[in-house]
Amino acid sequence: MTEIKIEKNVPVPVGRLKYPWDAMKPGDSFLTNGRSQLNPPQHLVDQGWRFTQRRTNNGLRIWRVK
Repeated sequence: MTEIKIEKNVPVPVGRLKYPWDAMKPGDSFLTNGRSQLNPPQHLVDQGWRFTQRRTNNGLRIWRVK
């Protein structure tokens, strides 16, 4: 059996969001070429941000509504 090494004090890398969720203001939107629903980051939802999304002929458009 392989032994798994436990490491301490390894910092979590700072990541960049794939989509511009955090830069949006109410009324802003973006278009993706995907067809499946996207979930906004939970920390934005917890702060009261609200989004809606609709499929279009060109892909999926996401709006920030609040």
